[in-house]
Amino acid sequence: MIFIPNELFFIVYQFVGPKALYLNKEYYKFLEDKKNPYLEKPIRLHYTLVQWHHNNNGNRHIINTTRRKRRPTMKMIPRLHIDISGNYGVHVGKNNEITIDQKLADIIIPPQYQYNRASIYVNTTTVLSEIHSLYSKNINYLKEYSKIWNIFTSSQQC
Repeated sequence: MIFIPNELFFIVYQFVGPKALYLNKEYYKFLEDKKNPYLEKPIRLHYTLVQWHHNNNGNRHIINTTRRKRRPTMKMIPRLHIDISGNYGVHVGKNNEITIDQKLADIIIPPQYQYNRASIYVNTTTVLSEIHSLYSKNINYLKEYSKIWNIFTSSQQC
């Protein structure tokens, strides 16, 4: 068996993922050492929420948005945060734009309260929310986190 240096192994591992390469004890310990700083010092991810509320029209609790063009009421909730320490897909794109996977979005907002713009029918008795913006004060630490943890998560981005 041919062994390659750890840093070269990590570059290859970022592209193929955890199920494509054989991990011996040395590589496994190397990956665990890379993950430990993020487990000990979690990343604080700041976000703002937008809440949408449709005014109730008499006794109609579910309305068809294609027939009645009612605009919902919008409310911003700023300065919220969540600490993430591992196994959540976070991607830092160009211009430091942060996207998160659906698993983390479901923790921030439960799926039954997430606002879906494509939905035709809207329940007027609940307040629906969506994530407006995401930011981190230490963006370089978040970029390193995304290099290590995104290879372990393969779910869809939101």
